[in-house]
Amino acid sequence: MMCRLFSAFVVLAALAACGGPEPEPAAAPGAGSAPAPAPAPAASFRSVSAQDFQADLDAGKVPLLLDVRTVEEYAAGHVAQTQNIPLDTLESRLAELEAHKGAEIYVICQSGVRSGRSERASQLLLSKGFTPVNVEGGTGAWVGAGMPVVEGATPSTP
Repeated sequence: MMCRLFSAFVVLAALAACGGPEPEPAAAPGAGSAPAPAPAPAASFRSVSAQDFQADLDAGKVPLLLDVRTVEEYAAGHVAQTQNIPLDTLESRLAELEAHKGAEIYVICQSGVRSGRSERASQLLLSKGFTPVNVEGGTGAWVGAGMPVVEGATPSTP
């Protein structure tokens, strides 16, 4: 019993040490009392669900859909009319996308989760002056919503 109580105390102490924001450092003597300016918010991009993506496709609002999965994943099944540029080659192939710089580029991967390939690709595109739109849930959500996929590789030039 005593061992369990000690273990519980250790776990609680560890959690308490890990949680909460860092305390603000004390101001240097003689320093002004005005707080430091807040950092600029990170630039962001729009995200759409698989259903909203389908609606945008139907309405002709998707000038380019970029699939950033590997060639093998792409060949196993992809949304029709996508262009495949794997994430690991995207930066070196940005020149291929220059014609689409003024339009939204929809970006899809397998899962579309936070910190997934489509989000990393979207961040890269945004940093280079493009307007990405992340497809939430990726190809998995697309298939899960009963939407069609095409198998086999197709040309990957946008």
